Amino acid sequence: MGQFDTAPAPDTNPPDPPATITASEQQAKDFIEGLRTLVAAKLPKFDLPHPLTAPLVRRPRNVPPDFAKTVASMVALNPDLQSFQQYDVEENKADQQQIDAYTAVKQELSTILKGVSFFVATKQAKTNVASFQVQAFAEALTKDPAFAHLIPALDAIKQSRRLSKSKAKSAPQPPQPQPQPQPPSGPAPQTSQNGGPLVTH
Repeated sequence: MGQFDTAPAPDTNPPDPPATITASEQQAKDFIEGLRTLVAAKLPKFDLPHPLTAPLVRRPRNVPPDFAKTVASMVALNPDLQSFQQYDVEENKADQQQIDAYTAVKQELSTILKGVSFFVATKQAKTNVASFQVQAFAEALTKDPAFAHLIPALDAIKQSRRLSKSKAKSAPQPPQPQPQPQPPSGPAPQTSQNGGPLVTH
């Protein structure tokens, strides 16, 4: 140690308080961990779509499911087709069984997701309505000079609402359908036998 080196001073700052977790966060955390454990134990390993692999799957999957089942049946009934080495009857049968089984899993998870999404949306709507009422109450109070100290709080509330509106406007909007031209009212013009307008004198 050099002559100018000194030992670090002891840390006298109080330790940071431990992070707290709400009951709802703990409930969600327990569910996610339990779901991951269940998926790992009961379901096969799933691959997530990737920009390099998704196109390879997208095109051939857009065929009615009965197509592959029909091919499997025809191959099983015709020994000549079984000579095609690139087609494994048992492997394709197992794949089709998994398609049927995990389509039911997909539908069940989709139903659960819809329920969770509506639950979140309902809670968001409820707390937003309560927040609108607080904003209106604060606006009414700040008209009285005795409550001028609430103006910064009201400004923060308004600013937050303006930010949420601007984010909603910046989100891409689906294209609106163009109105179809309406035929002119009144009787239809008379036409000649060749389809042209009938000239009257």
